[in-house]
Amino acid sequence: MILYHNAVDTVKTNEVLFYSPEAVRKLGIMLMVNAAEANADMVMDMPEEYTSKPEIEAAFLHLNEQAIDMLEDHIADLRRSLESFLRNAKFRARVTRIDYSKANGEMSDVHVELDVE
Repeated sequence: MILYHNAVDTVKTNEVLFYSPEAVRKLGIMLMVNAAEANADMVMDMPEEYTSKPEIEAAFLHLNEQAIDMLEDHIADLRRSLESFLRNAKFRARVTRIDYSKANGEMSDVHVELDVE
C-alpha cells in the first residue's frame, strides 16, 4: 500500500494542455506514486532480493528518476489514445455569429458552437 500526502484528486484538462505549474506538480506526484507502486510490487514479487528494511528502503530512493524514465511511455500512451479519440470523434462545429468592426468593416470575431459526442 502506498500512502502519500498532498493528495491530488483532480487535474483540469486546460491546466494540463497549457501545463500550469500546479498541473505539472500534480502529474509529477502521480508519476512518483506510480513508480512507488511498481517498486512495492517488485519488492513483494522478489522477497529473496529484499531481505532487510534498508534493502527495501533502497528500492524507493530514486522514485523521481524512475518516474522520469516512465514518463516517455506514459506520454506515448496518452498521445496514441488522444490521436485515436480525435480521429474518431463525432462532432458538429457551427458558426453562430460573425462580428465586424464598425470602424473599417473587417471581421473582428467568429463565434463557433462546438458539440462533441
